[in-house]
Amino acid sequence: PSTLTTLGTRIASLLIRLSSEIGSGKFDISPLNAEDIHYVCNALAAVVGDGPGQSIFLKQDLKRLHIPLQSITDAMLSHAIDKKFIEKCWDNTQLLNVLNWLSRGLKQGVLSEKNDNVRRCFASSLELMQGWMPAGGETTGPATHAARLDSRQLSKCMVQINTCIKFSLIDLDRERDSLASLILGLCGDPALHACTLWETVKHSGQQKHGAHRTLKTVAPESAVVTGISNTIKDALAAGILDLGNAKVQTVIHQVCRL
Repeated sequence: PSTLTTLGTRIASLLIRLSSEIGSGKFDISPLNAEDIHYVCNALAAVVGDGPGQSIFLKQDLKRLHIPLQSITDAMLSHAIDKKFIEKCWDNTQLLNVLNWLSRGLKQGVLSEKNDNVRRCFASSLELMQGWMPAGGETTGPATHAARLDSRQLSKCMVQINTCIKFSLIDLDRERDSLASLILGLCGDPALHACTLWETVKHSGQQKHGAHRTLKTVAPESAVVTGISNTIKDALAAGILDLGNAKVQTVIHQVCRL
């Protein structure tokens, strides 16, 4: 077997053992802080991958990891929800990374869309995203550096909204209007005027030492445009967005110009 296959098999065994020890109480997750859980979610997203052929695990490993990964994730999310990490600790980048793991786990079939903590995490995240709309100006909420997202962050938001739609993680009939409002709000002016990226600029020399973040215009990235456009397409298909709506038409036009 290849080195990567061997590594995947050993990581699978480690995850099965971790799940068992969490379940038995031998491994206590209560001391874990928000950053610890963020790191775990990032690691799980990396090894599970985003689709067929992108995982470090063989197909048979993914099948036997369904229960262990659901168990580990459920315990981590339960702790995060209890300690209010979602609302009080994770900034927008960290929260989107956590959601990225959940999204990948759902797509790869190792997490269940019926899990209560997965659904609660997405529901809470959608509420926080209401404060990330560009029309809101600067905010003081702990889950965002500024209401203005860069294009990558916006695309990641759209991907997670699409995950909610595809896996029915929220009551789409009840939340249809609020979800439409969120999509159009996040994509509102000036979000789609150009592709942007937050960049940390360090000061040196005669300037005061330190750094600040600045939003710069960058060349369009295919993954960014795809993430946004796929969500709009699927929201239209699900009846969440109405093609006859002038705001929807404006957003589509701006996406096509990116």
